[in-house]
Amino acid sequence: MLKKKKKKKKNKKKKKKKKKKKKKKKKKKKKKKKKKKKKKKKKKKKKNKNVTLLMIHFANRKVKYFEHPLPNALIESHKSLPNKGTQLALRSTTLLKSTSIELSDLFHFDFSQPNINDDRN
Repeated sequence: MLKKKKKKKKNKKKKKKKKKKKKKKKKKKKKKKKKKKKKKKKKKKKKNKNVTLLMIHFANRKVKYFEHPLPNALIESHKSLPNKGTQLALRSTTLLKSTSIELSDLFHFDFSQPNINDDRN
């Protein structure tokens, strides 16, 4: 039988395959969500319709509401009273220590609605 001649392998330099560089994916930065501050709801005070309220302005610009007849309070002057007598301009009670006067005895308050709880007259 005839022997097959072995082919000599040529020393071929193998071409190196170029590795494809993988592109790195950039990580997206997560945006921090700003927390919304919850607004506190102011509770509305229920007005008692039977009681008339006097609004008093103090020197430190605070406004206080008092039931009529008023508790003892210090009066700056008669002239500070407006026409209807619903607002009284007072200095803050800590500043004035001279006299405490029962306001309900001194002035006649001209209210549009009469005070139902008032026993006097």
